[in-house]
Amino acid sequence: MLCKKKMRELSKKQLREENRVLKTALEKQGQEIVLLRQKIDLLVRKVFGASSEKLDSSQLDLFLLQTEKRAGKSARLLRSGGGSTPTAAARKDHTGPRSMA
Repeated sequence: MLCKKKMRELSKKQLREENRVLKTALEKQGQEIVLLRQKIDLLVRKVFGASSEKLDSSQLDLFLLQTEKRAGKSARLLRSGGGSTPTAAARKDHTGPRSMA
């Protein structure tokens, strides 16, 4: 009986520590995301300059969202084994190379 109680306490301590570590990692990732978005904004300004057409931040967010969706779809296909050849998947998505005919 006493052994089970000690095991549960130890397990709770381990879970609390893991929770603390995961929260710290999540916070660091959030900070990194903010920094990377700032870097993207800076690079966009450097590439296009102040005098060129203004890029609305919502347009950039839309672009990033589409990129994330495509990455998620690719990851799901890889996890499921794809189900079809990459060429067939590219034809289905209309993102693959197009013939000149």
